[in-house]
Amino acid sequence: METGKVKFYNREKRYGFITGDNGTDYFFHESMLVDGQQVRDEDKVEFNAVDGDRGKQATDISRICLLYTSPSPRDGLLSRMPSSA
Repeated sequence: METGKVKFYNREKRYGFITGDNGTDYFFHESMLVDGQQVRDEDKVEFNAVDGDRGKQATDISRICLLYTSPSPRDGLLSRMPSSA
């Protein structure tokens, strides 16, 4: 499996390009999205790379969900508390 980012996606024409983390561009058609997922420009994805008739293509494309948790106000609280000696 390769990973990359959606460089361009035209929803009307149902095709786009992914730039792999290796710097290679891959063509894809909407039919290559797993389970009818939707993608947008800049989405992080994983996919299989194949050599197509006109160059590199991406198949079996899935979005990668990146979870971000913001820092808690309590983070680092213990390091700021005076020691009880």
